[in-house]
Formats: sequence, C-alpha cells, structure tokens
Amino acid sequence: MPDIKPFVYGLAVLAVLASPARAGSCAEGVQIIEQISNTLDLSEPERSKVRALIAKAKTEDREGRERNCKIAAASAIRFFLVRTLVD
Repeated sequence: MPDIKPFVYGLAVLAVLASPARAGSCAEGVQIIEQISNTLDLSEPERSKVRALIAKAKTEDREGRERNCKIAAASAIRFFLVRTLVD
C-alpha cells in the first residue's frame, strides 16, 4: 500500500497557503495556521517551533505591527512547506 502521508501533508500545506491569503487580517491567518498545525502529526520539537512562531505573530499583531505578524506567520508556513518536502 502506498504511503499516503506525503499526500495528506501536501493538502494541509495547500490549505495553509490558501487560507491566510483569504484571511482579512494577520490575526485571522494566524488562527487558521494554528488550526492546521493542530491537525498535522508533528513531533514535540516541531510543535514547539510552530507554537513559538504563532506566539510571535500574535504578539506582533497585538502590538499593531501587521508586517511583523505576517513575517512570523510566513515563517510558520515555510516550516510546514519544508516539513512536507522532507517527508
């Protein structure tokens, strides 16, 4: 039976990439990224890294730095992409 894991991760990454683009604000995009990260099978160090990026994005958003929020969110998305490519 073929390994379906890369396919599932690919779909999750596609959802992550598409969702923040439709989000009205960085905070909405971060919420979507957070939901997607909860559905992925991540190791504890990977989950910790994603949580740190999400926390940074939330902090930047709270302080009114939309650009920095987007940069942190993009880093989380980049992490998902690299993770998918490695698998």
